[in-house]
Order: sequence, then structure tokens, then C-alpha cells
Amino acid sequence: MKIEKAVAMFSVCMAFVGVMFFLTGCAADKNPPFGAAEIVSNPPGADVVNLEDNSTLGTTPFKHVRETETGEQEYILVKVSKPGYEDRLISFFLNPQYEDEETALENPQQVEVGLEQAK
Repeated sequence: MKIEKAVAMFSVCMAFVGVMFFLTGCAADKNPPFGAAEIVSNPPGADVVNLEDNSTLGTTPFKHVRETETGEQEYILVKVSKPGYEDRLISFFLNPQYEDEETALENPQQVEVGLEQAK
């Protein structure tokens, strides 16, 4: 009798674990892939440069949207530069919270950068 109860309890536990793995897998598939950041500099009109390939992404104020592969936050590192001012390296985590690019651009994370005049 004790063995039957133990087997039954084990079966219930395994079924519960299986359901939890299934639900976790479903939740992981539904992570929103899009995140956006609005980079604002003081003064405005600074170039935002992607340090991965040294390409200019845009000029502040600038909105940057990215689709992530995993739906997890991504580390972003850019250089903000303007003639007559010291270059600034800015890093932040971009949090994907939106299902589409348009909604992400309407709700960007704010990244503010203060530039100091060159000496």
C-alpha cells in the first residue's frame, strides 16, 4: 500500500514538473523582442556612433530601436560626439518590452548625455 501511494505521489509530482517546464517554455517564446532608446544630448546635435562598427547611427535627439533575438535585455555602448565638445562613451541596457517596432519607438527609454566643452 505504501509503495502504491509513493508511486502515485511520484507520478503527480512528475506531472507537475512537466507542466511547469511546458509553461516556462511557452513564456520564453513570448518575450517581446523590441526595445527602443531615445538618446538626448545637451547640447543637441551630437553624433551617436556605434562602437561595434564605427558607424554613425544618428544625431541627437535620436531614437534607436532594436529587435532582440532572445527577448532579453541587450548591453549597448555608443560614443556621443560633437565638434568643440569632449566625446562621451555611454552604455545602457536596452530592455525589449514591446511586440512591434512602432510601439517601441513610441515608448523609448530615455538616455540623457551631458557634453562638456573641449579644453
